[in-house]
Amino acid sequence: MAFFGKLLVVVCGALSVAVFAWALGIYTQRISWQSVNKDDPGLFDRQKEKAEDYGKAADRALNRWSSNLATVQLLETERYPRRAFYLGQKYLIETGQWNGKDVPQPVQQLQFAPNGFLNIQQPVGRPPVEVRPGVAAQSINWYQKAMAKALQDIRASQAKNEKMIAERDAINREIVGVTQPMLIKGLRQLINEQNTITDRADIENTYVSGFTTNREAEFGLLKKRRDALTGRMEELKKVGKADPGKKAETGGK
Repeated sequence: MAFFGKLLVVVCGALSVAVFAWALGIYTQRISWQSVNKDDPGLFDRQKEKAEDYGKAADRALNRWSSNLATVQLLETERYPRRAFYLGQKYLIETGQWNGKDVPQPVQQLQFAPNGFLNIQQPVGRPPVEVRPGVAAQSINWYQKAMAKALQDIRASQAKNEKMIAERDAINREIVGVTQPMLIKGLRQLINEQNTITDRADIENTYVSGFTTNREAEFGLLKKRRDALTGRMEELKKVGKADPGKKAETGGK
């Protein structure tokens, strides 16, 4: 019993010390529920101010949310018209047409409204986009047609060039001649042969010109002698007819 009593005394002493420490902490760290002065507001006032601050922040957030909601609703009303505007601009750039009519300069600059968004009120009639100074961009279909036409022109030019090359080769064969599959003399070879023949004829003519000159001189001299003899015989015939007696005296000479 003595031990049990001592134990109870010790427990009671420990509890007493614990209760004393708890009471001392509450006293020293007591909560000021009411405001003593302006510099030391109470817990109720501090919570009230915090609630007021939270209310003001909620009001500001509500105002911002309301304005943003109005902006979103306004943009939402413009979403479908803008979608139609974008589709129309895409079709305009692809085909160069708007509402079934051709637009001279379909690739046009985008314009912004005062609110900072694209102006969708003017689908055409804006300044054109220039690919280089003074040259406006055209539609995709226009460029495709231009490239197809350029391709046709290139192919036609290639065919024309091939034809002209074939004609040139034929003319070259006519001028130069060919050896395969058979020998065909060209105009150049024929001309060279004719020139060779002409040169040889000139050389031969030069060689025999002296003989020809001598022969012509001898023939001329012989012709003169023959003409002289013929003239003399004519004279003798005339004399004989004019004087027959003289002819008898001369013995018929």
